[in-house]
Amino acid sequence: ALATHGILNVIQVMLSLDDVTTKQAALDVFASIVECNPSTVREYMLQETQSTQDDDELLLNLVISEIQSDPDPELSGALNLMNYLKLLIDPENMMAVVISEKTEFLSFFYFRSMSVLLAPLMANTSDLRLTRDDFHIGQLQNLILDFVTFCIEHHTYHMRNFLNKKDLLRRVLVLLKSKHQFLQL
Repeated sequence: ALATHGILNVIQVMLSLDDVTTKQAALDVFASIVECNPSTVREYMLQETQSTQDDDELLLNLVISEIQSDPDPELSGALNLMNYLKLLIDPENMMAVVISEKTEFLSFFYFRSMSVLLAPLMANTSDLRLTRDDFHIGQLQNLILDFVTFCIEHHTYHMRNFLNKKDLLRRVLVLLKSKHQFLQL
């Protein structure tokens, strides 16, 4: 019922603000909605693509931005949000009744959001060497790798195309040079 009254639009506006407390409240509500009704969130995100050309303004990309900017050294907030992203893109969590939901949403995700999610990893492995190797960046890249692994396991077709197009495997192999053992594994 809240979704029909524009709660996801309100969350999107709140995530665009600079107030940390407001953003945290918006993320808490977003997480609750995703947990209870991920299909409604996917539907909103697909509708949003019809009216929004700027990828930075998309709700999904605003959430990804919050993952990337988590100030916590352990990235506990980012880890929680990443798990909610997994709920959104998990094919087993998509309704079989709406056949196009899976195809449309995954196409949207890989076309407009996956590059945004991978941006820190791609930036840090440019020229096929690690630019930064501090703990915070290592933790973020570990989260991203975990997400990529999830995508490989659940979206073979989409992920194979994405891996080839973005030369992602070569970038991931650069992480073997990291001083952080959790990335070397």
